Amino acid sequence: MNNKLYLFVEGNDDERFFNNILERISECTGINQNLIFIIPFQQKKNSYINKQIKKAKKYNDPYFFITDKDSDKFKCYTQRKQKRFEEYKELELNKIVVVNEEIESWYFSGLKNYSLLKNTENLSYYCSKEDFNESLHSPNDKIQCLVEIMEHFDFNLAIKNNDSFRYFIKKTKENFY
Repeated sequence: MNNKLYLFVEGNDDERFFNNILERISECTGINQNLIFIIPFQQKKNSYINKQIKKAKKYNDPYFFITDKDSDKFKCYTQRKQKRFEEYKELELNKIVVVNEEIESWYFSGLKNYSLLKNTENLSYYCSKEDFNESLHSPNDKIQCLVEIMEHFDFNLAIKNNDSFRYFIKKTKENFY
């Protein structure tokens, strides 16, 4: 059994999301929460991230590299994966998980209390950061809103509602069972 899991995520909102579902990831993998490392890659140099990926590979520890699709720049998952693969020389293509569209869509997919947002009829389970931000009661309260969503986040609902989240959970489980 592998004893560590590395999750490379884009930024602060992604890190916040994954910190809030650590217990469920632990259940999926059998890895103690304290041995799951969430590393925001946009805040680090590529050389540092490559070093961390190399370390995970050296010890045969599993890792996933979670990135937004960013449809305004990339038309499909394959293009997005290829771009990340080119940016990080140690990265393996099969370890890249693409969020459809951005991490805000995963937050929204598990949302049970729609009153936390306004205009939810304009959102989908594949919403962009911009669409999500437009649905906030106050743009200055985004972090507080994300925290509140995670307090009432329905993990199974998110799996049901969002294909890319379901794929991430399936891929995570496949690596351990």
